[in-house]
Amino acid sequence: MTDLSHWKFKKEFTPREIASLILGLEPSEAKVEQIYPVIHRLKEDFSRFIKNLQTKLAASDDDIEYGSELQSSRIKRTLEENLTNENKSYYCEWLDKELKDFEVQTFSSSDVAQWESSVESHLHFKHSFIESTKSCGPEEEHKRTKWPWGEYETKNLLMLEAVVRKFWASYDRSKPNKAPMNKEIIHWLETEHGMSNNIASAVATILKAEEVKTGPRK
Repeated sequence: MTDLSHWKFKKEFTPREIASLILGLEPSEAKVEQIYPVIHRLKEDFSRFIKNLQTKLAASDDDIEYGSELQSSRIKRTLEENLTNENKSYYCEWLDKELKDFEVQTFSSSDVAQWESSVESHLHFKHSFIESTKSCGPEEEHKRTKWPWGEYETKNLLMLEAVVRKFWASYDRSKPNKAPMNKEIIHWLETEHGMSNNIASAVATILKAEEVKTGPRK
């Protein structure tokens, strides 16, 4: 089974990542035909969320469409902070654009967890966003990982753990030529977790096994 535990550290997810994780697939390896049904469902529920917002802007609550919604806290926050009676038509058009740009939308882990809790109970999530949100909540975070020195931890310490789980946990120390490469780890930390190059490089260096030599692999 694919180890997806490192994904619980991520805060924002694309539709492709959400669909892949639900099916228990590594997003970078998932094929379009595998995840299409889930993407289609996600888009349907996001569309319902957008259309219901537009209905509310038009003050016609009788036309609300009931069913599960994939909500976006970013969109809701934008409306709460900027909406006035004068710019309602502008935001109706803006919501159309947000729907059209579904493939490049991002959703917070709590957005997806809320959607997960609203869909039919017979759907089986290989990766539960509800459980990830619980384990990453401020009140629970310190319980997740017990370090040798006690309960003190930071986000960067958690990223050290994530890198070990993803890249080093299955490493065979008798085969240093098969060890993960720093550039691969740095790229993953920068693209998947938004870490700066300096910190990502430091993480990769700290975790590099002593027997792995610098330079080209044979």
